[in-house]
Amino acid sequence: MYAQIAEYEETLISILHALPMDRVEQVVDFARFIQWQEIAQRDVLHEDETEEEVRADNERWDATFAASPDKLRKLAAEAREDIKAGRTLEMIFTDDGRIVPG
Repeated sequence: MYAQIAEYEETLISILHALPMDRVEQVVDFARFIQWQEIAQRDVLHEDETEEEVRADNERWDATFAASPDKLRKLAAEAREDIKAGRTLEMIFTDDGRIVPG
């Protein structure tokens, strides 16, 4: 497993070296988001919600959006409008992947 992680690490580093700085920042932000998801998943499971319950909830969301793809498009359009109108805040993460309260 460590060898595979080391290989991924080398691949990521070579990719980062080839990207402009603004893209590097996006990769780091995305990695922190993924890290936050893992932490949030553990936190959710510690709040008396089983992994099966989390999975079922995710399946309900998937079914909702599969039944109405326009709903997801509408939500995305609303989010873009909020961003454009300045009604959103940038997400800032701590080193351990948690969201910094605004």
